[in-house]
Parts: sequence; C-alpha cells; structure tokens
Amino acid sequence: RLSRGRSESIRLSIRQSWANQLFALWGGPEVDLFAYFSDHKVENFFSLEPQSALGVDALVQDWTCFHMLYAFPPFSLLLQTIRKLRSCDAYMVLICPLWKSQAWFPLLLEMLCDVPRILPAQAIRTSNELKLTLIACLLSSRSSSQTEFRKTLPSSSSKVGQIQVGNNRDLRGPFGWLGHLNGRSITAIPL
Repeated sequence: RLSRGRSESIRLSIRQSWANQLFALWGGPEVDLFAYFSDHKVENFFSLEPQSALGVDALVQDWTCFHMLYAFPPFSLLLQTIRKLRSCDAYMVLICPLWKSQAWFPLLLEMLCDVPRILPAQAIRTSNELKLTLIACLLSSRSSSQTEFRKTLPSSSSKVGQIQVGNNRDLRGPFGWLGHLNGRSITAIPL
C-alpha cells in the first residue's frame, strides 16, 4: 500500500507538458499522490522516496485538506484510489489504462465529471516499450458534479440506474464507447 510500489517493473509517468495541458483543462492539482522524487507533477507530492515528500503512503494520508488531486497510481492500486476519493470532498485528475473489464472501471464511470481524454503515446514516459492506451479522467466525489456532467451526455438505450461497460473492441465514438450510465452514453476523446 505504498505510494508507488517498488515491485512495479515498468516505471510510468506522463510528460510534464501533457500534464500541464490536463491542468489547463481541468485546473491545477495541489498534490501528486503517486510521484517519484525525480518526477512529480506539482510541488506537493507523496512518494516512496521521502526527500521533500509530504509522506510515503498516499492511501493512508488525509486527502480532505486538498480540493484537487493528481493520481497516476500503480495499476494494482486503482480500485483503492478511486474508493478513497469517494470519502473526500475533492476532484481528481486520474491517469489509468483503458481497461474496461477491470472491477474499478464502473466506479470510475460513476465518478466522472468531464469527458475522459485519450493520451497519445508520446505523452507517456516509460522505462520499457509499452503498448497501452491510457486515459485521463476528471473524477469527483461530489454527486452534484457527476450529475451535471451526465446531463451533457447523449441519451442511450440503457435503463436508468444501470451501468454497462463497453468491451475493448467496441469502436463507437472517436476512440470507443466506454459505457452507459444512467441512460447516458460515455465515450472518450483525444487530448
């Protein structure tokens, strides 16, 4: 349960210029939850390398003092990260893989408050060659923000209250249909 697990064989981050584009779009975060000492997107950060970090394990820290968070967690911590956000009154810029079959994906769809953005390959900094589609999502624990966003989405044939996640081969929309939520269809667009 550490801020960035040492066992992760691939070191991932997004380039600062692409992070800045996201921050210009959605607002600047006050803290980077899963940073490296040598690569943090904002001044305040949690990291396994505690030099100048606010703390080590982002998941045990108090997030309630922050309004806007940035998170690119190890993939194994995505569900815990999204669940923890639910307990605070905050927004989060979350970077994650486009893995619709994962247990955390329906929860991510519920907490969206803007259209997810597909990150281009050149936005990703990695220690290994990686063939992975990453998305940036603006999430909120505030139901009012979630509801306002859903009102902007096109209607779908799903029933109200139903969450239906698209499969990875469904190519409706510019990069694929992500799912239905409360009678609305969610797609992603390129950044």
